[in-house]
Amino acid sequence: MLRLSSEESFHFELLRTLAHSHYGGADVGEIKRTEWVLSQAEKSTNLVSIREVMYRACTYFRSDDLFLHDNWNDRRIMYCWEKQMYCFNRAMKLLSIPGERLRAPAEGFEVPILFFPTSQILDEKWPTITMGNGFDQSMEEIRYQNFGVTHKLEKVVTPVLDHLATQSNVDMSKIGLVGNSMHGLTAARAASEHRIAAVMSIDVTHRIWSFIVKTPTEFMYLVKNYILEGIADQIQCPVFVGNAARDMFMKVYPEAMRDALGDNATHVLFY
Repeated sequence: MLRLSSEESFHFELLRTLAHSHYGGADVGEIKRTEWVLSQAEKSTNLVSIREVMYRACTYFRSDDLFLHDNWNDRRIMYCWEKQMYCFNRAMKLLSIPGERLRAPAEGFEVPILFFPTSQILDEKWPTITMGNGFDQSMEEIRYQNFGVTHKLEKVVTPVLDHLATQSNVDMSKIGLVGNSMHGLTAARAASEHRIAAVMSIDVTHRIWSFIVKTPTEFMYLVKNYILEGIADQIQCPVFVGNAARDMFMKVYPEAMRDALGDNATHVLFY
């Protein structure tokens, strides 16, 4: 594989950003020119062009933040997140079926939701996927609430499903849950929620920033809760466990999840 940087983590993040190019979320020639990209959207009058540029700018601002966390007081952190949220919101509103930001009440906090309807026909019910990311997620809203991630994702997923049940175009018998990275483990925990029909868990990892803690000791204290013990036997739906052969961070978690879930798990190693 071509190395984009001698520093392994920077190589990974740069490669991940470039991977968005195939889906319109980035462009090779723009990655180091974020503010210039945003200025092009402000000059355009074509709504499709504005939407595409805003999605790309959102990716760049979010990526700009990743290596700033050694200093939590660095003003560039929240600047980047405010910008990426602004860009994403503008792009989302220009979709043929616009997405919307919602909030679902939970135990002591609110769950921020991005809802993308499949159809504008209100009485036409569709299978629905709920999805969450891990360390690399868009976390501007949980940061504003000063509320980090929780291993008890069932306390987050349940109010989200309660909200989906109020939507006339959601088929509640066909709800899927996809979890990437750190969310891959917590998604499996949330599979104990009986309304979830299937789970896809991709490349299970976790890191310190997402927990809103500043020391490795605090981090290790919270991480010990990220287990399936006492939960695995409550999971009845099928769980797809995706595993990256060249994972550089957490190489044992997918196999541990597969073993804990037993016959409910389908484990696939991607090369």
